[in-house]
Amino acid sequence: MGWCGAHRFLEHRWKLGIFYLLVGWTGLGLAFSLVDLLIALPIPKDENGMIES
Repeated sequence: MGWCGAHRFLEHRWKLGIFYLLVGWTGLGLAFSLVDLLIALPIPKDENGMIES
């Protein structure tokens, strides 16, 4: 249940747990992942198929 911040609540990091909970329910994490994917797609890959940094 990491998407909802359960691991942060278990660590007694309440503020970060609430942040995870809010971001997980709003879909912002999915939106950020899609933006990262769109940025990474046109980057040339090396001979192993990895993106060079």
